[in-house]
Amino acid sequence: MITIHLMGGMGNQLFQYAYGRALSIYYKESLRINPYSMIYASLGAYHKFFFSYALKHFNIPADIRCSSCISGHISGAQKVLQYALYRKTDHGCHLHGAEGFHWMNQKGLFVTDDAFTYYSPFAEIPKKKNVIGYFANPLYFSEAKKVIQSELKIITPPSVINAKKIDEISQKNAVCVHIRRGDYVRDNRNVPLNVCNEQYYKQGMDYIASRVKDPAFYIFSNDTLEIELIKENYHFDYPVEYVDLNNPAYEELRLMYNCKHFIISNSTFSWWASYLCENENKVIVAPSMWHKDYPLEVGIYTPNMVRLDVSIKP
Repeated sequence: MITIHLMGGMGNQLFQYAYGRALSIYYKESLRINPYSMIYASLGAYHKFFFSYALKHFNIPADIRCSSCISGHISGAQKVLQYALYRKTDHGCHLHGAEGFHWMNQKGLFVTDDAFTYYSPFAEIPKKKNVIGYFANPLYFSEAKKVIQSELKIITPPSVINAKKIDEISQKNAVCVHIRRGDYVRDNRNVPLNVCNEQYYKQGMDYIASRVKDPAFYIFSNDTLEIELIKENYHFDYPVEYVDLNNPAYEELRLMYNCKHFIISNSTFSWWASYLCENENKVIVAPSMWHKDYPLEVGIYTPNMVRLDVSIKP
């Protein structure tokens, strides 16, 4: 049995599911999802809000179930506390590097602080396995890519207005332009993530326009407030359409992955939109910098992403 202890927003939950699902295929074991872990992870990170369980909107097999309320709370609290203690013990040495990762594996834990670095799974580990943390590297589930792309399509029916927008997007060479602001701008803890500016998006549009016939640029962002700020402060060289439908995250993600090409931000949300898109000839532009303070090569990029190396200033 493999249990995924979810943490973070939708993009991070999708990475955690993808990794847990790949492990279940690799070890030929059943998979369970614990959404209650998010409560304790949010408390530990001093968040003023709790993330909601996002995976209920996706095409996840019926035999992959959620933990019961009582057992989910108990195991979630235990695993989050265990994770926190490992981070404090010996300066978190067991959460870094292949040796530490395999040391954890032998305890039935898949946990690391190197979110963007790929570590192969240990062969012989306990029957009960727990996944906790962030695994934002597509190598973790590359062997299960087709399964992941199928199971992470949204099955909750779209609203009427979103159904119309999907139909509109599908008839164009639609380009998803994701401008992530929100907590990247307002939360001081996220300053290292505030890397994509107007120049990046303008160069991204130039690159797309040089390779895609009649591109139609659709601007996506966090919410109405951010869309209004972008309208006031960004000056694009191409006609754009702002997508401002007050959507829940799953509706927004579905609109985004129905586009044919992408200019993503350093966000797991738009990363997944580009990954789930079925266009075999999609052009994906990504920022060359993903995290200002991350000392290692960031492994989140896929081979078909074009990384624009621009002078990025907040």
